[in-house]
Amino acid sequence: MKEEKQRRRSGQSRQQFERSDKLKFILIISLSLVSAVLIYFYITTDKEHHGQEKDAETIVPFTPEKLDSETDSVLYTFGIQKDWIKKINPKDKDLKKVSEQNKDLLISKEVMLPRDLPAIELNLDMTNYFHSRKLESQVVEDPRTKNLTMTLFNINDTSDKPAGLIKFNFKDSLSRNASDICIVIDSIDAVTLEDADEILNSNREFSVFLPLRNDKAEYQSLVTEQKTDHLIKFYTGNEDDILADFRDDMKESQWKSKVKSAAISFANSGGIILYNTGSNPEFYNKVKEEFRNNNIKVYEDTIFTEFNPGENKVSSLIENIKSGNKNGKTVMYFSIFFTIDEFREYEKKIQELKKSGYKFNNFSETFKRN
Repeated sequence: MKEEKQRRRSGQSRQQFERSDKLKFILIISLSLVSAVLIYFYITTDKEHHGQEKDAETIVPFTPEKLDSETDSVLYTFGIQKDWIKKINPKDKDLKKVSEQNKDLLISKEVMLPRDLPAIELNLDMTNYFHSRKLESQVVEDPRTKNLTMTLFNINDTSDKPAGLIKFNFKDSLSRNASDICIVIDSIDAVTLEDADEILNSNREFSVFLPLRNDKAEYQSLVTEQKTDHLIKFYTGNEDDILADFRDDMKESQWKSKVKSAAISFANSGGIILYNTGSNPEFYNKVKEEFRNNNIKVYEDTIFTEFNPGENKVSSLIENIKSGNKNGKTVMYFSIFFTIDEFREYEKKIQELKKSGYKFNNFSETFKRN
């Protein structure tokens, strides 16, 4: 009897234990489900909240006047002048067409463009700007003239009524007020061979001075094998100038022989830049003329625009270019040394100038153009 009672008690305890386990399991599952629901609700609400904050930041109320002004600001970054922008003629057929659908257009402009302006880049910048103002653009290009017609639509307007019209028309007589720029990189051998290779493999819109020392053969090969436009730097001086390539105390046969040898060795160069460090002007002119007699282009060092780099060399260069252009210089040549970091900074910063119409090219091409 006692054993039977004990078995009954043991069975009851086991049943109670199993029941307790089931309750715990159900409770855990329930809590997990509740937690999952709460987490989902929190994440969803948080996203919606941040989305509303983002929309509040990006959707900035604007007036037609503000849209007009901001549009002009984008156009000005391409070197487009104020008098190239005007209202579209009321009789224009495209304007009439969109006005029939919406009389209250936010903007209507006609913009005259010079032929050298890259329409693809202009279209991209304008499209991105209008998108930031919740305006969608549809662009049609005339296959014959390459003129662009941009129709704007309000993204939030389900009626699909036109909100604006801009016409971009190319005109042969227009040209942007921007100089031709030539950069000649000096002392390319002062950076590592790896960095020199990176510089020479970039956009190639520059020239370099070819290193002439025998221990710089690797740099010479790098320049010539990549067919980088390069110049040769030579100096004339007096009898005390031991570093001069041509001294005025040399015998005529000696310096003429040296000129002839250089003309053969550097026949593929873009030319000679001849510096005068102290020789008399007559001797300097004789050396210059002898190079020309040997069919080598020779230029005086005065071809380079004076440049005094400030604390930030690249920023100073950009400001010098802008200042020279403002003062009416149509072409500028600069001789400058870049570290690899300075060169990378230079490549980034000239994009703004190129966008507004400045032409960057190597020495040979720049001289040919001007």
